[in-house]
Amino acid sequence: MTLYLIRDDDGNATTDPTRLERAYLPLLDAGIPLNFSIVPEVRLDTLGPDGRREAFLNPSTTAKNACATLERRTPLAEWLRAHRGQVGVMMHGLSHERRRGGTEFGALSTSEAVRLMVRGLDVLERALDVCPRGFVAPWDAFCRESLGVATSAFDLVSTGYVDRIRLAPRSWASHLVERVSGAGVVAAGRGWVVRHPGCVFTADTRGGDVDGILSRISADALVCVVVLHHWMFWGSGEPHPVIVELAQRLRGKGVCRVDRVIEELDSLAPGWALRRAAGRGAQRILGGGWNRLGVGESGATRDFSGGRA
Repeated sequence: MTLYLIRDDDGNATTDPTRLERAYLPLLDAGIPLNFSIVPEVRLDTLGPDGRREAFLNPSTTAKNACATLERRTPLAEWLRAHRGQVGVMMHGLSHERRRGGTEFGALSTSEAVRLMVRGLDVLERALDVCPRGFVAPWDAFCRESLGVATSAFDLVSTGYVDRIRLAPRSWASHLVERVSGAGVVAAGRGWVVRHPGCVFTADTRGGDVDGILSRISADALVCVVVLHHWMFWGSGEPHPVIVELAQRLRGKGVCRVDRVIEELDSLAPGWALRRAAGRGAQRILGGGWNRLGVGESGATRDFSGGRA
């Protein structure tokens, strides 16, 4: 059976949870789990490719400070904690800043990637009382170094197309299987790289096209990731036809929070789970004390050693 993971990107400290809930009310009312990839410390001066302020920033928020950090009393953090039973949380970069090459994680050294991920995890754990097990890079942009760190630190990395050369050699066979089968899942690092087919649902998508699109993107997928951006769908006071149709089409299907997806993938591949556990103990340790950070929900110690073979 295909598992579905609904991934909403770009939530941050400026996001209005009232508008967020209104945009996704059909899915929430249907009891369908949502997963929010949250920017821990969003840059308030970040610009889109058109040079204008990013649409996911609340227009009423002024850039008095460089960043807006998610804190316990931030309205979005309070809303996420209150809905913990129905929503999952993933980490969406650190600041969504356009660094080198116009991306945040597309051109980093291993130590730079470690520093950003450690900071982001610390912010989210303090604000949400949970240490996210999933990671999403802004614009799905990774280099080999940042992907190595992400797959060492997180149980699930959600992204689009991933080149084999960006993966450690031990994942190449799994990458080949994914390419041939179209399952969308690659065993990597401590867990899984789960691919998505792109942002196929936008504000311009017609409600009548939703069923056909879902059928196409889930045809061969072991995990079908549905990527959404709330700011595309909250323009009017009424739920967008795309969200209404998704709620109808996905009701009763295997839609999961990210933690459940990880558990299901691990249960389907016990041999890999054992190799993953053994690999943790053999990972190269970085200097400077950056390689470990607490214990997450899974009880697994975070390892940021990145580029192991």
